[in-house]
Amino acid sequence: MRYKPFYKKVDVRKPKDMIDYLKNHFRYNTMNSWNRSTSYAHNLKIHRVIPNDLQDKAYVIMEQGDVYDEINGLLSDFGVSHDYEYQVGFNGRSGGYLVLYRGGYKMQRYFSGFSPEDPDDKRDYSDYYRRWFSHEEAKEMGTAYSSYKQVYTQPGREIDMDADYGEWDIEELRNRIKLVREFDRLCDDVVNLFIDYCRNFNVQEKEIKVPRTIKVLVESTA
Repeated sequence: MRYKPFYKKVDVRKPKDMIDYLKNHFRYNTMNSWNRSTSYAHNLKIHRVIPNDLQDKAYVIMEQGDVYDEINGLLSDFGVSHDYEYQVGFNGRSGGYLVLYRGGYKMQRYFSGFSPEDPDDKRDYSDYYRRWFSHEEAKEMGTAYSSYKQVYTQPGREIDMDADYGEWDIEELRNRIKLVREFDRLCDDVVNLFIDYCRNFNVQEKEIKVPRTIKVLVESTA
């Protein structure tokens, strides 16, 4: 089996070529099959994208966390590049599909109850930090009056599921082609990253000693 890249050339001068590309693109559920909501997607299951001689190792490497940290970094970068309006995540019973999702963010204050007039000993609970801080502590951290982006995903929303591409103007088609091909390239990057791990890393068992605290009797000196 030879892996065929998802990213393909599309002539953006020809509406028919762009429409054919979008209409024939693989799609998958954004939530569950009963939700009947689909989006652009790719099947990244091991038997579909990993060379035969690496598949046994791939299943073992899947159990480790290191490769997923890097993959999640790629997915996060995609969301950032689209200001989180579009995001990518895994779906499917075994998480074997990468799906293009809609999303966004809202600005959220670290501490909603603090203002410059509050006494330093006033305390507030931060959803971001999941704990209470005094006003003075929050000012020292530099977050007393600051906000952060709270990112959200909308997995229940479809993308172009019932689109009539023939009604789109050429700029709409080009913009969608650009987005979908960026998604395709991301899927290729994920596959190639995983293959690189399979080719260059082995999983070995390593015994580690975990310190633990015990109670012992000590003769009193009093």
